[in-house]
Amino acid sequence: MGSIAGIGYRTPKILGEEEHRHAKTVGEMLLRLRHRGEPSGKRVVNPWCALGGSQDGTPQWIEFGGSPLAIVFDGDIFNQKEIKKILKGEGYHVKDGTKEELVAGLYRVFGDSFLTHVNGTFALVLWDGLRKRLILSRDRIGAVPLFYAECGEGVVFASEIKGLFAHPKVKAKVDIDGLRQIFGIGPGRISGSGVFHGIYEVKPAECVVLEEAGLSAFSYWKIPAERISDSYGEAVEKVRFFLSDAILRQTETDLPICSLLSGGIDSSIVTAMTQEIKESKGQTLATYSFAFEGAEEHFTPNAFQGSLDTPYVGMMADALKTKHTYLVCEEAALLPLLDDAMQARDLPGMADVDASLLYFLKQIAPHHRMAMTGECADEVFGGYPWFYREDLLLVKGFPWTKDLTPRLRYLHDSMAKQLELPAYVDGVYQNALREVPYLEGETPIETRRREVGYLSLRWFMRTLLDRMDRMGMRAGVGARVPFADYRLMEYVFNLPWEMKRREGVEKSLLREAMGYLLPTPVRERKKSPYPKTYKPAYEEAVRRELLSVLSDPNAPLSQFVDRKKVEETVTSPDTYGSPWYGQLMALPQLWAYYLQINRWLAIYAPEICWG
Repeated sequence: MGSIAGIGYRTPKILGEEEHRHAKTVGEMLLRLRHRGEPSGKRVVNPWCALGGSQDGTPQWIEFGGSPLAIVFDGDIFNQKEIKKILKGEGYHVKDGTKEELVAGLYRVFGDSFLTHVNGTFALVLWDGLRKRLILSRDRIGAVPLFYAECGEGVVFASEIKGLFAHPKVKAKVDIDGLRQIFGIGPGRISGSGVFHGIYEVKPAECVVLEEAGLSAFSYWKIPAERISDSYGEAVEKVRFFLSDAILRQTETDLPICSLLSGGIDSSIVTAMTQEIKESKGQTLATYSFAFEGAEEHFTPNAFQGSLDTPYVGMMADALKTKHTYLVCEEAALLPLLDDAMQARDLPGMADVDASLLYFLKQIAPHHRMAMTGECADEVFGGYPWFYREDLLLVKGFPWTKDLTPRLRYLHDSMAKQLELPAYVDGVYQNALREVPYLEGETPIETRRREVGYLSLRWFMRTLLDRMDRMGMRAGVGARVPFADYRLMEYVFNLPWEMKRREGVEKSLLREAMGYLLPTPVRERKKSPYPKTYKPAYEEAVRRELLSVLSDPNAPLSQFVDRKKVEETVTSPDTYGSPWYGQLMALPQLWAYYLQINRWLAIYAPEICWG
């Protein structure tokens, strides 16, 4: 857990009295981010930049024969031993072995390819005093955030958007493309976009470089397209190795670590392996499960969620003998947390799916600051319905948004016409396809699965990683995501689909590789997504709140959403329709998303630029 904030210039600007002013501004930016960690009093200030971080991300000067590097690092490195061996082989002596020193050594030895040697989840800022250049970068999957805004002859950067707004020259503005993202593809985002006009996010596996010539960027890693000739048995063994190794590496922490246990195969595998590691040290793993008040009474099985989690959670906790805690969220707690969850993202998000995770993590935070999770397994192993259901797989667009009808239904007619969402979303989708690493000789259906697999990893997974980071940091809990280990992603992405869904069994490769850890009912359980409340009282409360907001013509949302159209919706489950985003977010979540948009416009008060 940590934060980064700072300012950089192409040419020397921070001189004399300016040093104190810039250091103070960086301090104010860090105060906006203190939920990520208490600000460190240490700053790096020179004529070209001012850098700051939290106590877990304190800037460090690393001297190399009179040539200084300054590094602020937020996150974790999971292959420190290997890096030390690499550096030793290159004649570089590691003195203290800090993460900053390892990164500095790699940079001095390998130059711009330095991060190709790192397995971790991180964001960092590096100032090269010899070449007078500033580098902003993130890990391969984008688990740790870093945003920036161009400002005059330089950049302002921070772990979260709210930190940027503490700088006096960074103002909240939203143009029509930002609004199109909110209403057309949200809670997803275009890679590199901060939605606010002029605010950008460093892309996963990207280095943004500021030097006298200006601002540039390059990628140090991309998901490769490779033809793998391994047999099914060999694939099983490699998956077992990659995942086991990732879990082992990611449980090495001095922080009290727990596991989030849903009773599905993904979290159960991670929990079982983590418990084995704990037991080898004479310890017992603490586990937590999430459920909603009234779930048994109001839940009805559907195509996306066939069963409740609780029986399977109990089965796993009993089999592993973990120290388990059942957490239950009351319906009344969700609505007030929509605002908090939105501010955690600085943007409208996954509505009550975000809010409930925030609620649960706040309960965990007093006891554990780090949690193992089963996130990202479905993106890697093809567990979502859009990988195998033809009506979703063959959609000409993002498969988690089958059509835009629910998004268009409640907009004012004039606003729907002005936003032109179908054309905009199609353009975004076509641009996304241009990034896909294709493989020659594949059949059309194999090519489509490659597209959907890539889009799921680089688009849908990123929304969930954002959710885990922002809700976790807001609550004070860091998350580990071993399924997103880049070695596992690269390998499984390029395996034939028949291995991932053998004999029609979803994620059969994962079940074969790791199922020995699980009781048979859990190993054979069909996929069940993150839970949501099905209690009618919550849905009715959200609807009433939305109508109340829209009854005020001065409410920011009123210029976009038509109250009469919302009133016409009958409050019956039969009218909810299919999800408009992912598997869970149906009509009640759309209403909650609108409430988040309203509060976002009210709290951040962005200037809306229609031109």
